[in-house]
Amino acid sequence: MRRDETFALREAGIAVPWGMGEAVLAGVGCAAGLGALLLGVGPAARALGIPGAYAALMVAGALEGMLLLAVWGMGVAKHRVGWDVLGFRGPWSQGRRWALAAFLASVGFVALYSLGASLLSLESMAPPRLPPEFLGSPMRALLTFAAVVLLAPLAEEAFFRGFLLPVFVARWRFLWGASFVSLLFGVSHGSPGLVLPGFVSGMLLSWLYYRTRSLWPCCLAHGAQNALAFSLVISL
Repeated sequence: MRRDETFALREAGIAVPWGMGEAVLAGVGCAAGLGALLLGVGPAARALGIPGAYAALMVAGALEGMLLLAVWGMGVAKHRVGWDVLGFRGPWSQGRRWALAAFLASVGFVALYSLGASLLSLESMAPPRLPPEFLGSPMRALLTFAAVVLLAPLAEEAFFRGFLLPVFVARWRFLWGASFVSLLFGVSHGSPGLVLPGFVSGMLLSWLYYRTRSLWPCCLAHGAQNALAFSLVISL
C-alpha cells in the first residue's frame, strides 16, 4: 500500500489496523469451519432426530457466528480496537436515503435478473426462494426471521464490508477491491443463482459504506432486502 493511499483512507475514516494476512486467515478459517459444519451437522442431526430445517438453521446461525468470531479474533481483539473501527459508528438514522437507494437498486436488479432467468428457462440460475419448510411452525418462522433478517445482515456486513473491504480497497483501490469482496459475498451464499445478484448487491453495499462511512446503513439495506424475501415466502 502506498503512503498516499494510506493517508487517504485514514482521512476518509475507513483505515483499519489489520492487513491482508489477517483477511486471508479469517476467510480460510470461515471456509474451513463451514466445511466442518456441513460434514458434521447432518449426521449429528439425524442421530439426534433433529428436523432438517432446524439443522439448516443451526448451520446458518453458526456460520454467521463464525464471521463475527473471525472479525473479533483477527481484528478487534488482536489489535485492541473497538467495533467502531469496522464502521459501527453514528446513529441508525445516518444515511437512510442512501440505504433506501441501495435497497431499491438491489431489489430492482434481482427482479430483472429473475425475470431474465425465467424467460430464458435458466431455472438453475434463478435466485432460489427461502425453503417453505423453514416456516413450518411459529417457532421455526421466528428463528428463521432472526437468522435471515437480523443476524445475517449484521454478521455479513461486519465481515465483508467492515473487515475485508478496507483491506482490499487499500491494496487494489475501490473498483477492484470492492469487486473482489463482492464476488466473495455472492459466492458465499452457496447458490449459482445468487452469485450475480449477490455480487451486484455487494457492490451497492460497498458504495453505501464508502458513501456514509458507517455500517448501519448497510445493515439496514441488507436487512430490508432479506426481510422482503422473507415476507414473500410468508405471503405465498
